[in-house]
Amino acid sequence: MKKIINLVLLLVFFVLAFTFAQKNQQLVNIEYYAGLSIQTQVYLAIFASLGIGLILGYLISMSARLRTRGEMKKARREAEDAQSKLEKIKTGQKLSPQ
Repeated sequence: MKKIINLVLLLVFFVLAFTFAQKNQQLVNIEYYAGLSIQTQVYLAIFASLGIGLILGYLISMSARLRTRGEMKKARREAEDAQSKLEKIKTGQKLSPQ
């Protein structure tokens, strides 16, 4: 059921993007620094901006995800060490000094 909903949403998105592109065929000049400029259609400029924004957002959020992943590994290791120490205490074994 979830796949069908995702497929329908994807189809709606593509239909909206296609109709948006059809209605925004006008040319626009995009000027960069150092006198560089490009002439393109409005919808291409908007879609390119959206794509670049999505890519940059993903890359920026990736650092936070990597940091969180490292913190999770450290917490798991500490929990495993604590569990090991608890098992040793329960069985009466001596703990190794750290």
